[in-house]
Amino acid sequence: MNRIAFFLPVVALVAAFVSGYAVNHWIICTLIAAAAEGILYLMFFLNNSSTEYLSGHITTIIHHFPWTERKETTKTESGGRKTTTVSYIDHGHEYFAELNTENIIDINESLFDSLSHKWNTNMEEIHVSHRHCVDGGGGEQKPWDGNELNNDYLTLTHRYRNPVKNSISAMRGAKVKKDEALALGLFEYPKVEKDHQQAILKSPDANYTGDLMNAEQELQRLNAFCGKANQIHVFILLFPSNDGANIASKQCNYWKGCNKNELVVCLGVDGTSIDWCEPLNWMDEPTLHNAIKDYFRQNSKSSLTDFVKWLRDNLNLWKRKEVKELKNSFQMSLGSTLYLWISASAIAILVFLCAYWIS
Repeated sequence: MNRIAFFLPVVALVAAFVSGYAVNHWIICTLIAAAAEGILYLMFFLNNSSTEYLSGHITTIIHHFPWTERKETTKTESGGRKTTTVSYIDHGHEYFAELNTENIIDINESLFDSLSHKWNTNMEEIHVSHRHCVDGGGGEQKPWDGNELNNDYLTLTHRYRNPVKNSISAMRGAKVKKDEALALGLFEYPKVEKDHQQAILKSPDANYTGDLMNAEQELQRLNAFCGKANQIHVFILLFPSNDGANIASKQCNYWKGCNKNELVVCLGVDGTSIDWCEPLNWMDEPTLHNAIKDYFRQNSKSSLTDFVKWLRDNLNLWKRKEVKELKNSFQMSLGSTLYLWISASAIAILVFLCAYWIS
């Protein structure tokens, strides 16, 4: 049914033709309708998509040697005479990293050299095909040696259709505005800066004296080495113990139900003590949810580093919920459907009015 809404601008264009408004200016009116379709799709996608985070690690470092490109530029002068100018462009050293997420990203020479010295593997010569190359070229690469401690952890972003975002279900919860979130001490999603993202967030009001640095490193490893295979990204949020576990539901609402691959572990902390725990995720089965709560009931003084190690050993309890299971749900789709039909109707009316004004 939602697909029909995308035809409304076309229906408006046809109505304009039947009314005689678009007959003499059919090219302009058709372009307006096409632009309206593009705007409608973009509005629908942005309103119903979310950014999720997926961490990975480097599997191969790659170095492209300098090379020279031959470039021809043809210019037509007065009288139709064409002249061709040949120029040469020098390209310097280029460094890349291939991740276990199948992404290839640019890296700097410093990181390449650092990993090259750490990894106990051999450098391999590679053939690099550059278009219009007349000099230089070639390259080298080195595979990872399998030692987790000798690697770099990177976080990438990805947009996907999120049926929870505009749903009216309990998964979405009530809307929490930014000023309310600030007053409650809720967290924003941590920014990805230079392909790195913080995984453990602590409230300024939370009094926690545990070792956050080692726990952060351990969680970064979990996300990087298990994220792709298990389709998971873990955040740990530390709240003041006296906020109570209900703050976790507020956080879930503020993050619009969280993302499909996220396990968000909210903890109430005081000194070295963890007084309450509330995990957030999309899973239907509460097996991992209950196991995490039981862990902190039995290990309220446990370090976060130990918890992350325990969690990694128990990721077999995690199963990401498939988005397609939610797309056809009435509650999940109602908010998106209303938004689409209202937007499509408004844009269709605008297309008809544009044809009228042009005529």
